Amino acid sequence: LRVLVAGQIAGSAALAAAVTVGAFVIQDILGQDTPWGGLASATVTMGTAVTSQVLSRIMSGRTRRIGLQTGYLLAIVGGCTAGAGAELRSLPLFLVGLFLFGNGQASNLLSRFAATDLAEPDQRARAMSRILFASTFGAVFGPVLIQPAQTAGESWFGWGRYTGPWVFAGGFFLTSLLNATVRLRPDPLTVA
Repeated sequence: LRVLVAGQIAGSAALAAAVTVGAFVIQDILGQDTPWGGLASATVTMGTAVTSQVLSRIMSGRTRRIGLQTGYLLAIVGGCTAGAGAELRSLPLFLVGLFLFGNGQASNLLSRFAATDLAEPDQRARAMSRILFASTFGAVFGPVLIQPAQTAGESWFGWGRYTGPWVFAGGFFLTSLLNATVRLRPDPLTVA
């Protein structure tokens, strides 16, 4: 359960940091007066909705670990793609990245069910609530990282203002991926 909690904190921080910046990227690409600022959150949500079905099938048919790994890996690709879209000011590339980034949210949501696999039947609600509670820490911690990610991206790599938060969010999902790969043993599906 501790492994899932750690992954949840890192994943929630990634989501909170990057998605907060999404509307600003849309405004940067389309102009300050655009009514399409909410397109960023909507695209991540669509990515989450579509990919959660795919990931849940993987988690049911194979293992929970492989499903979480797949989701976090695609979220890393999505974060880097969204960062490239922000850097190049390419709306289509940015939106593709956001859709893939939604895999991270899907993995975070599905990890709650993996937590119930690890719990005794009368403790399942408590296990799920621990994962949900852990996501609160990440959601609070994530936006605090936006300014340092912007500054690091600009000063270390010469990136545009909004590129750093997306690439660094991918790095947080890398932490979740490594956590699930190395530490989530035995697989919760096997335990269940």
